[in-house]
Amino acid sequence: AYYGHENTIDEVVKSSGLPISIIIIGVGEADFTSMETLDADESPLRSSNNKYAERDVVQFVPFN
Repeated sequence: AYYGHENTIDEVVKSSGLPISIIIIGVGEADFTSMETLDADESPLRSSNNKYAERDVVQFVPFN
């Protein structure tokens, strides 16, 4: 889960019906677990009011 970042998830879910794509590039060897959660490849994003994203708009790419 992506704890402590409900606002971010809520905004991504809200924007999932719009013609938008969000690309996140992780640079270096940091822990990108929360970015992978936003990517929603494992399970769809769900907002704090239990609404699921209409589509996956986030793509996370690690760059080492």
